[in-house]
Amino acid sequence: MDFLLSEEETEGKVQNRKLFHYALGLAGQNVSYGYVSGWLNYFCINLLHIDPKKVGRVFFASYFWDALNDPSSAPRSTSIALEAEKSCGRFFYGFPRSSARCRP
Repeated sequence: MDFLLSEEETEGKVQNRKLFHYALGLAGQNVSYGYVSGWLNYFCINLLHIDPKKVGRVFFASYFWDALNDPSSAPRSTSIALEAEKSCGRFFYGFPRSSARCRP
């Protein structure tokens, strides 16, 4: 487990510690996404009595659209975040730590 907590950093590489933290965050995101989509699937089929094939088609279409759209939207959101960081400093949960530091 020592390799996960190493603080060794070289040019062009990310620390194992940071990679591990991002992986934990993504695991939590995927668990919550699976929970919500499972509940929505159950709700549509068992409570709204929609045909399971139709629900499956809608879910497949949304997953397919997500798979196509994610690679194109990630670079845009990253560039927006980097521009905001340059003008307002580092962000904490989407809010600047001090709005007085923001440059127009």
